[in-house]
Amino acid sequence: MEDHPPDPPELSAAKLLQREAAYVLSHIRDTCKTSQKATDAVVAGVDKLLNLFLNVLNDKFNCVLSNRDGYIKLEEIKAVLDRYKRQSIFEGVSSKPYLEAYIQKESAGNGVSLQKVVLESKTVIREGKPWKIPTKFGYRVPFLPQLEQLLQCKDVMDCVKNPVPSQKGVYKSVTDGLFSKYHPVHVQSQNTNKSITLVFTAHVDDVDPCDALKSKSGNQNLRLFYWVLANIPPEKRSTLKAVNLLAIVKSKIAKKKGNVYFMQDFIDTLKKMGTEGIELTINTEIIRIFAILLFIAADYPAAANLGGFKETHFALRPCRVCTVKSGEMCEHFCENLALLRKLVSHRDQVKKVLASNNQSEESSNIEVMDIDIDTLYIDDNESEDKLEHELPLDHVNPSTNFGINGRCILDVLPGFDETKCFPQDPLHLLAEGVVERVCRLVLRDLCIALKVPGKRIKPLLSLDVVNDVIQNVSDLGHLNSSKPSIILKEHIAGKKLRQSGSQMLVLLNLLPFIINGVCPQEKN
Repeated sequence: MEDHPPDPPELSAAKLLQREAAYVLSHIRDTCKTSQKATDAVVAGVDKLLNLFLNVLNDKFNCVLSNRDGYIKLEEIKAVLDRYKRQSIFEGVSSKPYLEAYIQKESAGNGVSLQKVVLESKTVIREGKPWKIPTKFGYRVPFLPQLEQLLQCKDVMDCVKNPVPSQKGVYKSVTDGLFSKYHPVHVQSQNTNKSITLVFTAHVDDVDPCDALKSKSGNQNLRLFYWVLANIPPEKRSTLKAVNLLAIVKSKIAKKKGNVYFMQDFIDTLKKMGTEGIELTINTEIIRIFAILLFIAADYPAAANLGGFKETHFALRPCRVCTVKSGEMCEHFCENLALLRKLVSHRDQVKKVLASNNQSEESSNIEVMDIDIDTLYIDDNESEDKLEHELPLDHVNPSTNFGINGRCILDVLPGFDETKCFPQDPLHLLAEGVVERVCRLVLRDLCIALKVPGKRIKPLLSLDVVNDVIQNVSDLGHLNSSKPSIILKEHIAGKKLRQSGSQMLVLLNLLPFIINGVCPQEKN
């Protein structure tokens, strides 16, 4: 603000105040590139602060008057005003470190608040004092206090104590499966008085809060961790109120430093709740709580990163569920139970990978669950011995050979199986993966003219007809909200259709009817 023009001497204090206010707002708007909405928020905030400051002056003058029997001297008024002239209205919160320290101090003890996890920091000098400025950090929410607050809700406890009965052979919820019902923690809690078993699912997703059209999109990717209480029925736990934030951190920091720093509190609490249980006072009733982490839902790279698997296709065995080779997977392979990864053999492979990297094997020597859930899925004619097999070292590097980077940070949880507790992601693998590619290639063959030497072959199907059938002819019923958007020629000629996952599933179902109705000779 060095270019501020000098104040004319003839202006009154009120005029000078208005002039200065106009300059400050113009400076904020033009220099800081803020929107009008942000400027309005500044105006409203300053007005509120001014009113509160007048109340402070009023209290100060009343204090002086009470000591002077209702009389006050002009010199005393000037002294009070001069004292406040040297004090900023933002005293104690003017800089970022001061503000964060004040917020942390005021929020302590007032419910559940974010905890800052600092991994790296640097020291800078501000106002003549050294300050540690975090350079790599994230935030996490204390898990147990948040859970305790959730269980105080009467409706939640009703869901926990009165689970919806499941019909044999019918699976309506993740808690109806054998993995949940025969989990060793669940069996242990049934033998303990005044205890309940909570079933949790966790969700991890990377999001980009920036404009996807900008060149720098992807640089600010955030990794968000959530947890959900699966004891709540599916129709209720799918609401936003049932989803609880666990941690938030930049994706590149989580990949470089590891996820364990932000999930450690969650893991430690679940480990204690899974082994011995934790006593909580819920609505004046003391209950011992046991817990199961059923699975973690994440996209392919995040799930592989959490499970200790390789995130790319460069591994010889890239799948985290089976041991099929990358070459066979790209061509074809038949379903075979012997290809499935087993927990015991997987932990042995982790030891080999850690040994080849000169890392300690002690941390990977984790006791396997007492009840092997895999045996519940084996047919009578299928031998369990066929499921156990030793993978050959087709590659000199064990990490590349097995497709494993290291330990899963969740392998300390009782009953957690990293080969099965990271379900596949159908949205990215199918809807936005295989389905998108198939639909795009089919439309490319039918709707784009072929150019061969000497002639030009007309397309079998007009893209305008395809769009007209989708937008105007088709009756999608309850799927109308997922109606595919207009498909352009550059979309099918490019690398990706501009459709969401739900739109791709609708397009996949519409495409055969469109082809059969417009060009029946191509129906086969």
